[in-house]
Amino acid sequence: MRVSVAATALALLACAGCTSYGGFSKKKPMVVGVASTLPEPTSANIPIQNRPYLIGPYDSISVDVFGAKELSRSGMIDAAGNFSVPLVGDVRAAGLTTSQLATVITDRLRGRYVNNPQVSVQLTEARSQLVTVDGAVRQPGVYPVMGKTTLQQVIAMARGTDEYARLNEVVIFRDVDGKQFAALFSLKDIREGAMHDPEVFGNDKIIVGESLGRRIFKDTIQTLPAFGVFTLLR
Repeated sequence: MRVSVAATALALLACAGCTSYGGFSKKKPMVVGVASTLPEPTSANIPIQNRPYLIGPYDSISVDVFGAKELSRSGMIDAAGNFSVPLVGDVRAAGLTTSQLATVITDRLRGRYVNNPQVSVQLTEARSQLVTVDGAVRQPGVYPVMGKTTLQQVIAMARGTDEYARLNEVVIFRDVDGKQFAALFSLKDIREGAMHDPEVFGNDKIIVGESLGRRIFKDTIQTLPAFGVFTLLR
C-alpha cells in the first residue's frame, strides 16, 4: 500500500469517530486497529468458498415435514436463537445451517412422533447477518450476507457508487473479539484486478467516501442562471 493511501486511511478512520463523513453522525472518537487485510470474525473459521449461511436471531424460516402438515410451520427465530416446532418444542437454531437444523428436528421427531420423518428447512428472510453500506452509494442501507459475499457484491446491492464517490476511499469496519478493526480499499483497483476483492461478513460497516468539492461544484452550477452571467452566491 502506498504511503499516500495509508495516510488517507488514517485520516478517514479519525474522521469516522469525530465528524460527519459518508453518513456517520458526530460521536465520541473510537479506537480502531488499522489493517491492510482485515481479520475474519472468530465465528467464521471454515474455508470461505464452503461457508454457508448460519441461521441467527430474527431470521425467518419455513419448516416442512413431508406428509405431516400439522407439524410444518413458518416463523421467526426468537431473540434467544430458538425456533418452536409442534410436538418437539423449542429447538436451538442459531448458529446452524438450514440442513443442520433439519437434521436436529428429524432426530427429535423420529420414533417418538413420526416413523421416518422427512424434514426440510428453508430460509425465507435473512435478518441476522447484515452489513451496513453508507456514504457515496446510490442506495445506502442494510443488506443481508448470504454465504460468501465480497465488497463489490455488497456495493452492487446498494446499486453502485454515486457520481460523487471517491473510489480509492472505501473503508470496512469490523468487530473481532471485542476490538474494532478497519481497512481501506480501492474499488478502482479491485475492478482493475490490482487489489483483491475482500470478503465481507455480518455486522461489517462499509463507508464509501465522497468528494465534497464535486458536490458543491455541481450545486453551484445548478444555481447559475446562464453562461457568462456572474451571480452572487451568498
